[in-house]
Amino acid sequence: MAQTLVITGVTDEEVQQLLTDGKVGSLEGQGLDRAALAVPRSANPMGIALSQDPTASTASHRSAIYEAIAQRVVDALGARIQGQIAKGQWTMQLTLRPASLGSIDVDLRMHNGELEARFVSANPLTRDLLQDNAQRLKDQLSQAGTDIARVTVDGGSSQQGHGKSTPQRGEAPAQPTGQAVNSGDVSAQAGTVRENSRDDGTLNILV
Repeated sequence: MAQTLVITGVTDEEVQQLLTDGKVGSLEGQGLDRAALAVPRSANPMGIALSQDPTASTASHRSAIYEAIAQRVVDALGARIQGQIAKGQWTMQLTLRPASLGSIDVDLRMHNGELEARFVSANPLTRDLLQDNAQRLKDQLSQAGTDIARVTVDGGSSQQGHGKSTPQRGEAPAQPTGQAVNSGDVSAQAGTVRENSRDDGTLNILV
């Protein structure tokens, strides 16, 4: 069942501006000083101080908005993931608000003893936000006690098996395709072949 994840302090107008302009990237990528732009949230709900210089570039303005939205998305997503893990839920479908951010499918699973996270979103801006801030999200979850070894972000349809819970301790792993069967299984199959041969005179090979 899809859940709603509200990203507070973000408007559809801001998201639409970034979607229209295309990927703007992080502040550092634009040569901007993060410390110089940061202000207390009490002074600015977005947590970013936009330049008061009327000659400031539009790119700087967009980058500041992008950074503010990224921080809000990471904060909300990290808190939701941590809460769902505490409930034993390893997959989730999140519908974001504002709606212009689209949705995110989250799949957490163990692989070689390490926890991996896969995020799927058809929204290009949301994918950029997740890709550019994957380390920030990992750090946030680590501080809350959840260590994620790898984060994958893509926009394709969920792979087969997506949506299943992470295997719990004591569960038998699924047998891979083509695995050899034991001698008892071979004997049982051979008996079936002989029985079929007596019934209709043909030899059916079971694969």
